[in-house]
Amino acid sequence: MIRYVCCHDGTCPDDRPPSEHETRHDDCAGADSGAVANEDRSERPIGWPLERAVRLDSARDLVVREHNVRPDEDAIFEPGPLVHRGVVLDLDVVTDDHVDTHEAVVPEDATSADAGLRSDLDVRPDLRSVTDDGIRGHVGCWMDEHVAAALRCIGHAVTLPVRDDRLDVGTLVAHVATSRRVAHVTSPSIPITHVALNEKVEALVREVIRSGMIAQGPMVSRLESEFAELVGVRHAIAVNNGTTALVGALQALGVGDGDEVITSPFTFVATLNAILEVGAVARFADVSSGDFCIDPARVSDSMSSRTVAIMPVHLYGQCADMAPIALLGEQAGVRVVEDAAQAHGATYHGRAAGSFDIGCFSFYATKNITTGEGGIVTTDDAAVADRLRVLRNQGMRERYEYEVAGHNYRMTDLQAALAIPQLEQYPETLRRRRVNAAALSDRLSGIEGLRVPAEMPGRMHVWHQYTVLLDEDAPVTRNDVIAHLDRAGIGTGIYYPRVVFDYDCYRQHPRVITAPVPVAERISRSCLSLPVHASLRDGDIDRIGDAVESAFQVTARVHR
Repeated sequence: MIRYVCCHDGTCPDDRPPSEHETRHDDCAGADSGAVANEDRSERPIGWPLERAVRLDSARDLVVREHNVRPDEDAIFEPGPLVHRGVVLDLDVVTDDHVDTHEAVVPEDATSADAGLRSDLDVRPDLRSVTDDGIRGHVGCWMDEHVAAALRCIGHAVTLPVRDDRLDVGTLVAHVATSRRVAHVTSPSIPITHVALNEKVEALVREVIRSGMIAQGPMVSRLESEFAELVGVRHAIAVNNGTTALVGALQALGVGDGDEVITSPFTFVATLNAILEVGAVARFADVSSGDFCIDPARVSDSMSSRTVAIMPVHLYGQCADMAPIALLGEQAGVRVVEDAAQAHGATYHGRAAGSFDIGCFSFYATKNITTGEGGIVTTDDAAVADRLRVLRNQGMRERYEYEVAGHNYRMTDLQAALAIPQLEQYPETLRRRRVNAAALSDRLSGIEGLRVPAEMPGRMHVWHQYTVLLDEDAPVTRNDVIAHLDRAGIGTGIYYPRVVFDYDCYRQHPRVITAPVPVAERISRSCLSLPVHASLRDGDIDRIGDAVESAFQVTARVHR
């Protein structure tokens, strides 16, 4: 009879496979369950697993203990393959009478050829004691991803080989490599971004709901006041999204037909769409490879007598080189509209993003501060602020008194209630992002063929994204790294895969004036963003670093 073990002592009143357990049994608490031993079981979500088992043979079960699991997390384990690297496990061979702990060893005669694998992926001994993915223990082998997957599989009865009371890894690899029936699990995934809204957010949202005022009202005014303080300007005008912030800012300046706006070719499409929406012509200046932002020298080359605005993009959370850009605008008599969608709280020599002329921020779901959808415009220009407030309210200054053909750009109090508590905790959010970014750079900086991002002198980066570049002669491709990290349960992002005008709908557009932008094109081919958000847990940085390093080593070996 197959015995599925779901606790340290091997006792479980339920004969069903762990994958079919609807709740975790009280009898399966396990006195040796580490950090989770004293947790209130009533708080554990349905399906919370502590250990899982796979069948070794008719007499033994393999227990794979999952350590450092917090019961306040949902979907702790998700189906998915694993990375090719050393994996550390507690391997408890359970018989009818006792529990023995064994090392999983690689027989000397086990080779990748025996296992039916690629000849350049040797399954070889590596007797280090390490910790991977929050799973602790002792094992004396370097495992191929198929081995790792098998050792952590759940949901199916899988017969695995044992030789002299030890796991026969060579045979195991061959078995699992040809089987697609095995369901396997990983440690908790690390998403590229994570939204964490605390109890203060919930309380303020409830307050708004109970007030009956859920459209634009006092909460929006409060958010505007507090955000203006963050940026250090006199005016902040909340709107319904970040694209609207850009459109509204240009409209408030009177930008329209025939006017030209210079911006970055390496940005999200909203930047370009906003220019086109007001009827203006978009021109592009290439970016700097150091900060991924528009290069002031290239801006000067792109200006003409029809230029009315420069729109630098503070990409990934770092300000563009604003001193020369602001000087160019002043000398030419053109306005500077900062696309600061990703740069809440970023500074340039002590001056905040969004304070140089007109700043446009996004509160989209993935931003450092979010309202789900939302945006805000910041400025010291009272005339621009007044014009924008009228435009966002259907052109009304007072009820049914229309001054201009306007729009509904309003934010709701429900949205504002989401952001206000985040603003209060934002210094801590930024601290954690900055600590994470520094730790990632320290961990990744020695990998040949990989360039870590830099915080430029005099600037404070807020790390909306942590974006590395793969060298053109790197031993791996970007897709290789993405696939490898995906197997490890680590999210990645490409921001952005092409320059913004390199799409059919823009290439032939009469108001999109393209230009050679070799730096932006090179970055778009090689950029890759890794998790840096404030919700990263202890050990996540090492896990990300290990996976990236493994991707370069393993995939490079495959390509050779």
